[in-house]
Amino acid sequence: MFLIFGALDKYREVILVNKIYHKGESVDIEIESISSYKIGKIFFKIFKDMVRAKPYFMSAIIVAQDLERNLMMEDWYKDAVQLVDEINAWEETIRIKDKEPYLEQLKDVLALIKDQYKNSIESFIKYLIKNHPPTEGFVFDVDEQVKTIGQRKLLVTMIMKYHPDKHANSDMLKKVKMEEITKYLNNKLEIIK
Repeated sequence: MFLIFGALDKYREVILVNKIYHKGESVDIEIESISSYKIGKIFFKIFKDMVRAKPYFMSAIIVAQDLERNLMMEDWYKDAVQLVDEINAWEETIRIKDKEPYLEQLKDVLALIKDQYKNSIESFIKYLIKNHPPTEGFVFDVDEQVKTIGQRKLLVTMIMKYHPDKHANSDMLKKVKMEEITKYLNNKLEIIK
């Protein structure tokens, strides 16, 4: 175990030295990128700690993409990208499991929203505003906005109003509902692009 921590310390030292000497001097950023990848690999494979591994993989990928020399064909780069994809899939699985009880509570509401989704953009947005406003007391003249800014910008505006990040302080039930509504709005937007 001491060897593992010794390796982690050496890789971190390489990253730190590169960051210190980076100002004004020639530094081998590729080594920094590879070191970040190797730290991520230790956390991922040995400690099975995906949460701590991901930032190191991301750092390695970002630094490698910034280099003039193309490192995207290197085995370590491909491995880092693949492992980030695996971590993202794992995080998504956890997120879906966390959402399941809320989706079950919202099943009937979401079925009605899905049914209304089949209508025109204006009708769908009117339904959402009337039955599921993004904020309490939200007033919005859909017909006037369509005339003024058009359907595409109207959808973009509604996506911003319903986006779950805009409801970060809301309870989880509302965030899940807003996320599902945002998916429907995004689908409408994709159709008219």
